[in-house]
Amino acid sequence: MLARTSELSKKFVDIERDFIREKLLPDFEYTSFETATEHKKLGKSLESARVALVSTAGLHLDGQEPFIINRAEGDDSFRRIPSDSAVASFRLSHPGYNTARVIEDVNTVFPLERLHALAEAGIIGSVASNAYSFMGYIPRPAALMEKTAPAIAEEMTHDNVDLVLLVPA
Repeated sequence: MLARTSELSKKFVDIERDFIREKLLPDFEYTSFETATEHKKLGKSLESARVALVSTAGLHLDGQEPFIINRAEGDDSFRRIPSDSAVASFRLSHPGYNTARVIEDVNTVFPLERLHALAEAGIIGSVASNAYSFMGYIPRPAALMEKTAPAIAEEMTHDNVDLVLLVPA
C-alpha cells in the first residue's frame, strides 16, 4: 500500500507541477531541500504550552487587504490575525480551493476556535496573541523563507510561543 500511495503522490506532484507550468509559470519547479528539518522536542508539557496557528488558507480579516489571487507569482505576503478576532470577520482569498464552501466551517483551514477550545479544556496551556495566514500558492518562496518566516518566528518568540500548529490548505 505504501508503494501505491507513494506512486499516487508522485503522480499528483507531477500533475500539479505541469498545471502550474502550463497555466502560470512555464519555468516552475518545486523548491526542494537536501536535509530534513531538525526535530525539536517540546521543552514543557502540552498542558502548559503556548500554541500559535499558521495556515496557508489565504484568510484575512474584514478590512485587511485580501491576498492577490490572480498573479502568476502568487502572493508571498502574510496577514496577522489577532487570536481574539471574531470568526464573522474572517474572509478568504485563495485561488486553490472553493473558499465559499470552506467559509461555512473555517475551522477546516484555520482552526483558531478549536485551539481556544483546547486551551479552555486544559489540553494546551494557551493560544498565542496572533495567528498568521498565508496564501498557499507561493511558487517562488525565497523571500518568504529568508525574510518573512524569520520575522514571524521572532514575533512568536516575543509572544513566548512554544509550539506552532501549521495547517496547510
